[in-house]
Amino acid sequence: MTIVDLTQIVDATTPVWPGAEPFCCQMRHSYEAGCLVNRYALEAGCGTHLDAPLHFIPGGRNIVELSLAELIVPACVIDIRTQVEQDHDYSLALADIELWEAKHGQLPVGCVVLASTGWARRWHTAKEYCNADAAGVMRFPSFSAKAVELLLQRDIVGIGIDTLSPDTGKDEQFPVHELILQADKYIIENLASLEQLPPKGARVAVLPIKIKGAAEAPARVVAFLPD
Repeated sequence: MTIVDLTQIVDATTPVWPGAEPFCCQMRHSYEAGCLVNRYALEAGCGTHLDAPLHFIPGGRNIVELSLAELIVPACVIDIRTQVEQDHDYSLALADIELWEAKHGQLPVGCVVLASTGWARRWHTAKEYCNADAAGVMRFPSFSAKAVELLLQRDIVGIGIDTLSPDTGKDEQFPVHELILQADKYIIENLASLEQLPPKGARVAVLPIKIKGAAEAPARVVAFLPD
């Protein structure tokens, strides 16, 4: 099989949500002390990461409580790169799901739905990735609430996107987060290389760090494509 890494590389220049601390790597011990030892400091939502229900829902499940059966699942990829080229504020719409299902069949129960927007190519320039306008409002692709309502009817396990958030940069109420996490599903943010996946047929493994009680955690996300 072919294996595709969907995880962004993290360093001191990594884009972060406004107000968040940047990633930091410090050397605690050098080889002169016997071996190289580093200390990392980062926000839980830095780089490719997973949001558990607890992130927005008091009493919701945390990272450790998500089962491997939910995290290693079929992936359905909805490609909206063409729409995003025309409109950086484009939100994956109900019509995009309907078109996908007309071509590939109904979204299967228990899949994760990934929005391929092409935004990941901006990752190495934080200013372009956040894409704030003159008023400081970030402009990047997202999911629409109407689309998410249909996805929940399909009983998916979660959604993912190659941007900072499945909500628009101007949303202060985060309706997509609320809908998905209230339904006890999860969200993957800052994915990479989604354009390498087919619309269906891939399987993904979403592996967050098992931090007790965590609402978010950095994750290594990989996809497996049958040859």
